[in-house]
Amino acid sequence: MGTTTADADTDTAAVRGDSESAALLLSPNQVKIPRDTFHLAYIIYFTLGAGYLLPWNAFITAVDYFSFLYPDASVDRVFAVVYVETEKLNITHKNTKCILTDIHEKR
Repeated sequence: MGTTTADADTDTAAVRGDSESAALLLSPNQVKIPRDTFHLAYIIYFTLGAGYLLPWNAFITAVDYFSFLYPDASVDRVFAVVYVETEKLNITHKNTKCILTDIHEKR
């Protein structure tokens, strides 16, 4: 079988290092995998997951209680909207802070 133009372009890009898949084309001996000796990645992802899921679980378990207190209001929708909007503001604030810090460091 011959190689197609797309295959040749991919191989050329991988040799130059322009492709995201260039690291996948390297042999296992050439790839240096970073070691996570203190399991920091696991700890970080666990903390982020707990930080986002615990408040949400508190909201959804409190829905029955607040639905009993306020039978005319759709409490589950209110909780969902408040939670999502709060997280949007939080993420926007963090991203803005990172962007401004990056711009400041480049000066």
